[in-house]
Amino acid sequence: MDNMERVYAAIDAQNLFFSARKLCTTETWKVDYKKLYNLILSNRLRRKIVKAKVFIADARMSSNFESYVKSNGFEAYVSYSYEISSNLRKSIPWNIGIAVDALVNIEAYDTYVLCGGDGEFIYLFDELKRNNKKIELICFDHSVNKELFQLIDEIKFLDKSHLIIEKGELHDGRN
Repeated sequence: MDNMERVYAAIDAQNLFFSARKLCTTETWKVDYKKLYNLILSNRLRRKIVKAKVFIADARMSSNFESYVKSNGFEAYVSYSYEISSNLRKSIPWNIGIAVDALVNIEAYDTYVLCGGDGEFIYLFDELKRNNKKIELICFDHSVNKELFQLIDEIKFLDKSHLIIEKGELHDGRN
């Protein structure tokens, strides 16, 4: 019998992008997705990532970012966008998509890891708890909704050691 802990990770790229930007105002820093992947694994020998998905909010962004996250072990999902006027497009927020994805795949994992700290995920976390799932949160301390603390099993805070200086458009997950 396989005793590996099955981990399903969802990364809200827009949330991490803006949180990193708030932390580092003098230079343009971005999340290092290789370090993030390793943080999800947490150096645990009995942990297996079954899915690690990066949800990208802007379909117009450079394909370099999508290639970058894929090269670091993640799957990349880009939000649909729609035209508001002839010169303006709006991306659809990923919060609902992230929650639906977690619930549709609920049998595939033991532990759900969310990278981002939006309070909109309270209802998702409630449902995961009802289904006996362990919940981990990886986020920046300054941008997490503290109401999530009562529902999670573990939290890991990101800081400057998880960031790299932006080079061109490579690490851009914003909209």
